[in-house]
This record gives sequence, C-alpha cells and structure tokens, in this order.
Amino acid sequence: MTASGNLPVSGDVYLVPLTRCDSRDYARFYLATHSSLVGSGQAQPGQARELDASTRLSWIQSDVMAGDALGYAIRRKGRAGLFGEVVVSGLRGPSDPEIEYSLEPTERGKGIATESVGAVIQQVFQTSDVEGVVFEIGTGNDPSKKVAKSSGARPVRAATGGERFETWRVARG
Repeated sequence: MTASGNLPVSGDVYLVPLTRCDSRDYARFYLATHSSLVGSGQAQPGQARELDASTRLSWIQSDVMAGDALGYAIRRKGRAGLFGEVVVSGLRGPSDPEIEYSLEPTERGKGIATESVGAVIQQVFQTSDVEGVVFEIGTGNDPSKKVAKSSGARPVRAATGGERFETWRVARG
C-alpha cells in the first residue's frame, strides 16, 4: 500500500504523502518540533538534529514504498512547508500497526491532529486489511489521549511499574 494522493482534512488543511516531501522542508519541521520536545522533557538534548531528520524521512519513505507504512505531511493552503506529520508503521507486521503524529507547537490545540489522524486511520482501513491501529501514548500526554479517544481508540494497556507509555487501540468498524 502506498499513499499516492493528497487527503483533504478540513478547511485549508490537507495531507501530502511524505514520499513527495522535500528533505530540507522536512528537516525544518522536524527540528522545530523535536526542539520543543527537548524543552518539554519528551526528548533528550541532541536528538533533534538535521541528520536525524534526514534519516527519519528516508526510513519513512522506504517503508511506504515497501508497503509497510503510510506517511503524510500536514500542510495548509497558502502556507509554505509542512507543519505536522502522521505516520502509520507496521502495516505488514503480525500485530496492529502503530500511528504516530506531531505538530509544530504553534499548531497544537486547534483540532488539526484529531482531524489528520482520523483521516489517516480511515485511509488505512480503506486500503488494507488490518483490524486495528494502536497509539503508544506517554502517561502524562493528555492531549494525545484526547486525539486517540476522538479517533475512536480506547485504552488497552496501562503503563505499569516504571513504564512511560500506555497503549490505545482503534478497531476497524
């Protein structure tokens, strides 16, 4: 399965396959997003580097071309560059694929993640035979829990002991 066309989200927001994304544009987004994660304690200093961005984009594009992932850049009409991404990986694996997403800090809290994630999950169910999609969400990440819940996901595994993530799952149908 490969993402070949744009997906409308709402208003002036739309999704573009990451296979058509410019590496410099992606690096700018990645550095802006992951630098904010370092400041919030969700990533370690040094993790957000241009090399990391290039490696990540290449990995996503390769997995998409192999049919094991879907990846989209979130864009807005009239604005240069991307300001978010939604990636589903593990489409050909033995278990449910995992969805991940991120937005630049200035775009958070506007419902864009909820709408973008919903559009990509719908695309996954329309173009594959997977039975569910999972979210791995940090225990204190209430905004992501809200996105997952709005997408129809329910918690299926709580973080225990020293774990930092809990699992949510949205099922087909």
